[in-house]
Amino acid sequence: MKKNIVIGVVLATALCATAVWSAGPGRAGGGAGKSVMSCPAMAIMPPQAAVVDRVAESLELTDDQAARLKDVLTKADKTVRPLSQKSADATKALCKALTASEYSVKNVKDLADKAEIAESAVISAGIDVWTQIRTILTAEQASKLQETATVMGGPGQGQGQGQGQGQGQGQRPDGPPPMP
Repeated sequence: MKKNIVIGVVLATALCATAVWSAGPGRAGGGAGKSVMSCPAMAIMPPQAAVVDRVAESLELTDDQAARLKDVLTKADKTVRPLSQKSADATKALCKALTASEYSVKNVKDLADKAEIAESAVISAGIDVWTQIRTILTAEQASKLQETATVMGGPGQGQGQGQGQGQGQGQRPDGPPPMP
């Protein structure tokens, strides 16, 4: 029974990572203007600081709110992004181990544990950032910020990398092939 649970967790992690990897920046979930988050870490990724200037007017931010929000997001860019990269690297290693010519259950389990810990760190950091954002913005402003960031290319995508930009469908040169 425990073995089945571990296998399920490993496969779920691999599928989540593969969906994120194959979607690429600004294409999480694909589709014309719609963004479906593939895993918890992606769903709560805060936008980059660069987005504040573009959304300040539509969110009706005061100068103080805009300055404080930009400060929080600038710090988040420096802390959350490296954690996100570490999580992506751990998931990539897990995906490679799942399809390696020499399969090792112990190695896969160890890599799954590392990927889970890395993703947990990203989720925790994202929650911390959104907690800070919520002390600056009203509930309505926070909701609009999340919606605006998603339309502009997904949370955390920053510079307006829109839907469909970048690599085409299929395998990315730096990641595993898409799962069937």
